[in-house]
Amino acid sequence: MSNRPLPPGGDDMQPYRQPRPVRTQQPRTSRPPPANYNGTRTSAQMMEAGNTPYRRVSLSRARSLSRPERQRPRPGMLRDHTRGEMDYRPQAPPPGRPLGPAEQQRRMREQMQQRNALQRQSTMPGTAPAQPQRIPQGPMPQGPPPPPPPPKAVKKSDTVVRGWWGWTARIATCCFPNWFIKSCLRKPNALMQQAWREKLTLVYIILLACLALAFLTVGLQRVLCPVVRLSYPYSQVVDGHRDKVYRENVTIYGSIYPFSVAQSFFSSNGLNLTKDYQNTDLSGMFNADSTGACQKYDAGHTPNSLGACRVNDPYGGWIQKPDNSCLALADLQKIYASAASLSFDWEDLQPNGVDNLAQSPLLIYGDSVLNISNYLSANTQFFGSAGDLILKNGRGNDASYSLMNNPQTKDAIPCLLARYQAGVISTENGGCIAANIIMNVMIAVIIAVVVIRYLMAIIFQWFIASSLVKPGGRSGFLSWRSKAGGNDDPANHVRAPTNIYNSAAMQSSSSVNSSRDNSPTASPSLSAVDLKPNVDIVTTKLYTILQVTCYSEGEESMRTTMDSLANTTYSNKHKVFMVIADGLITGSGESRSTPDIVIDMLDLDPTMPEPKACSYLAIADGEKQLNMAKVYAGHYKGVACLVIVKCGTPAEAKLPKPGNRGKRDSQMILMAFFQRVLFNDRLSELDYEIFWKMTWLTKGVTPDKFETVLMVDADTKVLPDALTYMVAAMVNDITIMGLCGETRIANKRTSWVTAIQVFEYYISHHYAKAFESLFGGVTCLPGCFSMYRIKAPKNGSWVPILANPDIVLEYNENVVTTLHEKNLLLLGEDRFLSTLMLRTFPKRQMMFVPQARCKTIVPDTFSVLLSQRRRWINSTVHNLMELVLVSDLCGIACLSMQFSVFIDLIGTVVLPAAIVLTVYVIISVALAENRNWQPIILLCCIIGLPAVLIVLTTRKFIYILWMIVYLLALPVWNLILPAYSFWRFDDFSWGATRVVEGEKKDKDEMQSFNQPHNSPRRGPTARLPPHQQPPTMLISPQTLHQQQQHSDDGDESTDGSSNSHLTHELLSHQGRRI
Repeated sequence: MSNRPLPPGGDDMQPYRQPRPVRTQQPRTSRPPPANYNGTRTSAQMMEAGNTPYRRVSLSRARSLSRPERQRPRPGMLRDHTRGEMDYRPQAPPPGRPLGPAEQQRRMREQMQQRNALQRQSTMPGTAPAQPQRIPQGPMPQGPPPPPPPPKAVKKSDTVVRGWWGWTARIATCCFPNWFIKSCLRKPNALMQQAWREKLTLVYIILLACLALAFLTVGLQRVLCPVVRLSYPYSQVVDGHRDKVYRENVTIYGSIYPFSVAQSFFSSNGLNLTKDYQNTDLSGMFNADSTGACQKYDAGHTPNSLGACRVNDPYGGWIQKPDNSCLALADLQKIYASAASLSFDWEDLQPNGVDNLAQSPLLIYGDSVLNISNYLSANTQFFGSAGDLILKNGRGNDASYSLMNNPQTKDAIPCLLARYQAGVISTENGGCIAANIIMNVMIAVIIAVVVIRYLMAIIFQWFIASSLVKPGGRSGFLSWRSKAGGNDDPANHVRAPTNIYNSAAMQSSSSVNSSRDNSPTASPSLSAVDLKPNVDIVTTKLYTILQVTCYSEGEESMRTTMDSLANTTYSNKHKVFMVIADGLITGSGESRSTPDIVIDMLDLDPTMPEPKACSYLAIADGEKQLNMAKVYAGHYKGVACLVIVKCGTPAEAKLPKPGNRGKRDSQMILMAFFQRVLFNDRLSELDYEIFWKMTWLTKGVTPDKFETVLMVDADTKVLPDALTYMVAAMVNDITIMGLCGETRIANKRTSWVTAIQVFEYYISHHYAKAFESLFGGVTCLPGCFSMYRIKAPKNGSWVPILANPDIVLEYNENVVTTLHEKNLLLLGEDRFLSTLMLRTFPKRQMMFVPQARCKTIVPDTFSVLLSQRRRWINSTVHNLMELVLVSDLCGIACLSMQFSVFIDLIGTVVLPAAIVLTVYVIISVALAENRNWQPIILLCCIIGLPAVLIVLTTRKFIYILWMIVYLLALPVWNLILPAYSFWRFDDFSWGATRVVEGEKKDKDEMQSFNQPHNSPRRGPTARLPPHQQPPTMLISPQTLHQQQQHSDDGDESTDGSSNSHLTHELLSHQGRRI
């Protein structure tokens, strides 16, 4: 098998291979290779080493690996405007037109002639054989000058890009003129003013989302089911039995009156209403017929329908006026107009109900409940024989139809209501029923989503997490994605039965005949952690870069991180430090700069010359795009170590923070370096320095042999087995392109600020990332502790993953002007890189490996926490806005990763409203007599499930105490931090997270808006000597033509990286090859 990478389009193109000699690793020596070393070994040497050359049986394949939609140009996540000069590529034919037969034959003929000419030149008779070059230690050889970039129009620095979103923001903030924003809000230029407008528009949208949540929670019930009157139940179910409700208020003709009001009214009429009459019906003392509707029915009847105007108390006494007359209800209503009514349930009307009567005296007319007990006791037919029959037969039922259908009773209805009304029937109209259905469905969906996510997280912890790191194991039933996507083990496509990583052709991945030399185990301080060192889980060793990015850290932080990485149980021969110092920065309270601290920790080789400042193109605007860095080579505790110090150009030597370009630029040094190495592209001066020093440190292992990179922040302490577990997961499943471990807090008891973060870190890993891992799509690999795959084997070749041009070009955005881009690239570069990986390779996997653990230092003051979470929350919102548009993630409809991302996005923006409404619901339920238990059930479900997760996964009950601390701090997490972050959408500074000596104020925001968009001078470039070059990547035009012809098969196997514009790039690489 060849070590060639697939084309930039990645998994959809098949390499065109020319016969070439077998290439092997250079012999490992302690010094650069001698001048007479030609970079190859004889067959006898190979046989002695136990290596056998690999031959691929056939270059044909059954069907195309292309999907039709992959053939269309795919717009980038950022705007598609002209980038800097470093992104200039020669023009290529348009992607939609396949090459004709004549064009295919002509290009193939040119490639063959070029290769044959080079071979004839090296073997021409009468000439001395070409002497191979050794790795130089002097100045980099200069190549021919690159073609000049096309002329670009000069663009004013204050020009604002106008799109539909820009005009939307302009319209939404039209009431704020530019002079007001400039003068009052101190936004001097047009870009800052536009960013402020976009921020305010986003705040409007978030407020609308919060108001929509409030309407669904509170307002929907009131709109669809308005409260016409306040009602109190006559009875309620307690412990399975319906009992009469006791209250101090009194009832008068179905209306509820406060006892104090009734007592005062009785006292004014010379009556003493004692507390014995609390919760009593006083209707018998009042005459409610203020209109005289009952006069014609009372005429000639003694006693009349009013009764004796007397009320008995529960203890045998009674109350009555001396003249046996009744009180006027109208007089009481002048003092107090009651708006509350007594409501009856249908069960109250049934025989042997609450009152234990054989037959209830209650009947219903409309929505009113009539109590005819006084009518029955009078034994007089006030309303005629027909009315008497209807009233007696309607007890316990709805007599509305009978009363309205009979002429005698129809006229008597006003009198019936004035004499016998006892309350209202408890009923719901159509609006109330609809509101209850909507609320129940919403609560059911929320509970279902929460429960399903927790169940899936538990399933991952129990059944899948362990198989990720088992020797020979894969990611459980997630492996269907590998085989269905055409990403099964490339060993299935070769003749040999062994695994791809064990074949001789894959020497780039492992050293088959090298012994395992493992580092010492962990220090005693880590012995309390329940991790048993186990080096046997990795059957194949992958060469791994240990990238440590540092800024202003001190010696203690740097030594803690590097000691933990050096002491990992993974083989020292297969890991290399790459420490990147972001500028000549001196941390607060430090006497030396961070680069000086790191260099002093290194065991430098005395034979190595003093490093020179090498130029490269950095991620910046204007003149700062040209930067310089020095590369120091040595060892740290027996592990090869490169230290790259970004020192800046001589022009910025006296400026504050010389060489500082940000963490993204540090990551791009590595990513762009491996892209150029894998594609044999021109190397910058810095790339060339890294290449030969890395090869020299690893005793002949060239950088193209490295497959994985572990990205670690300074001040992170990696546990001994973490690296081993991560590499094991990468080896066991080749479709994993990125993974992260569990990050724990080292200073959890320092202050209340650190204490509230313990459970938040735990739940974000064992709940959020565990659930996402079941789909194979962790949306955020934390920059402090994560591993990426540089290249992946597939179908006998290599696919660039982290070094893919799609990733590198999108991540290497220099001119960042809009609010959205700044939140993506300046605040959350780690999450943005994860989003890019998922977007470019939606069929590959991003996983969480809980066995790999690290400890980090978290903010211990609230101001630093506020600054850190502002960056995290704002970058999360903008990355989720991008990720929700990726439609080809794993899953279907509501059971998809895209739906999960949408739920996370909505849940993030409505956090402030959610916590306020939660408090409102709790208080409302606590104060209400008619309690609605649905919100309480939902709240208990959300709060209780994390405790269940703790019990079923870690079984460390101490986390339940940390959970209580976290719940007490919910107003901080859900209200203060999100609200502060949303209002500061246009703040792109890093705040107080990293403090630099002598720096008074962070001016990143102002500088990011004021940099002129000028292109810097292009740095020198060169190519590697022939014997150091990785295998070239040539694509047959016939293969490209076949790809267009076979794109209709609809195969779902592609990783999504074969965009058409990358074919143009591929041809440009091919045309510029030596």
